[in-house]
Amino acid sequence: ATGGKILYRRGFVNAADNVEKQLQAIVDDLAAPTGDRPGIIFLAVHTKEAVPLLAKFRAKQLTSPIICSEAMGDASFAASFAHYPAEEETIGYFTNGVYTVTPILYHIAGRRALQLQDASWKTYNVAPGWKMATYYDAAMLALEAIRLAGPRAQNEGMAAYRLRVRAQLAGINSLE
Repeated sequence: ATGGKILYRRGFVNAADNVEKQLQAIVDDLAAPTGDRPGIIFLAVHTKEAVPLLAKFRAKQLTSPIICSEAMGDASFAASFAHYPAEEETIGYFTNGVYTVTPILYHIAGRRALQLQDASWKTYNVAPGWKMATYYDAAMLALEAIRLAGPRAQNEGMAAYRLRVRAQLAGINSLE
């Protein structure tokens, strides 16, 4: 209902021996001098295919905005281009104009998110991705359920205690 129109849809078999040839055919079709240049390109691919596709797009001077999945929203995706001479010369050469989603923006996510980001830099020398944030949230939620359940009673079996912790986890329904 937005008035957009899909002009081109193409797939490939990523397990095939000729995947590079398939990707090149897609790029050649989109960059054909007689065809209409796409207004926006949406890549529903994994990082493994997105890196060579973007490199091929740039080689053909395809400058249409590109929308990718959240897999390309991680810092490691941009780092995948570091070995290309064009990227060494101009940082962002391959990723400028590429748009993706990310479930977390650390600089606006609050104090705990910033603490997680700082800890990641200090410990691993890398910015945390969104997966790290979700693992952190899951661990904090589990710890809160354990805290709410209290210590295991001396005569309480492990199965009963786990049920009590599970009940506390099920009862958590707010961010507070």
